[in-house]
Amino acid sequence: MLVNAFKYKQWANQEMVNFGLKQIDKLSPNDATFFIRILNHTAVVDSLFISRIKGVSEYFSADNTLETPPLTESQSVYV
Repeated sequence: MLVNAFKYKQWANQEMVNFGLKQIDKLSPNDATFFIRILNHTAVVDSLFISRIKGVSEYFSADNTLETPPLTESQSVYV
């Protein structure tokens, strides 16, 4: 059951990235930044979750980064 949940999450993340990449040029600069921040948040929270499951030190100290990374950096986690 848990494996299926992670497979679904992987699929959903990829769908979000694919849709966003197709639409990002149609977004205003503020909306594009917001979309990238959502992707980044998702990647950071996944990292925190994995660290906690493994019992290792967390790389991030919050649920998002202060700076907004480039889209290629945010979405590379899912591609």
